[in-house]
Amino acid sequence: ALGMKVPGGEAGGEAAERALVAATGDSSRETRAVAIRALGALHTDSASRTLETLATGTSSDAPAAFSTLAAASPARAAALADRTMSSGSTSMRRAVVASASVLPPADAKRILASALHDADEGIAETAVSQLANVGGAAAQQSLLDVLSSDATDAVKRAAADALAASGSDAAQQHQSLIDRWKSSDSGGDEAQPDESDNEDLD
Repeated sequence: ALGMKVPGGEAGGEAAERALVAATGDSSRETRAVAIRALGALHTDSASRTLETLATGTSSDAPAAFSTLAAASPARAAALADRTMSSGSTSMRRAVVASASVLPPADAKRILASALHDADEGIAETAVSQLANVGGAAAQQSLLDVLSSDATDAVKRAAADALAASGSDAAQQHQSLIDRWKSSDSGGDEAQPDESDNEDLD
């Protein structure tokens, strides 16, 4: 933890921020993590710039810096997100997707729709969950598109389960496609197979 007291007043605030910035370079991972979170709580432009610099760096603290930046300055984080999703490491892409819900809605939907096709299956499945939480016609369509894409079976299953759980008009209109991919234990009367599917089962 950071062994410092935050001075009061404007000058004290600036001194505290300088101390936090210095602490992001500390040898202790715990101290760096505390400093990053504290910078996010300051909500100053200079603190956000520091978080942005950390988030675009190559250190192991970059994902935490992005997550903190997203909560403190969503618009600034959104500006980094597209580039991160196209060329960032797996841990950075995971941080972007996990933080998408706090980004501006239009940015969140675009980023998550793209993440549905991420090379990392775990990231794609998280994007499915996040889009299901976002809701709306555009999110539903993105999930439906997954079912006809070259996504892995696990991602298609996650998308189908999310759509089945939503009970939306779009889901009902594409029930047969959803039934083809959803988990057998996803629940709901509509999830039951047709009688014809059981004719050869004695």
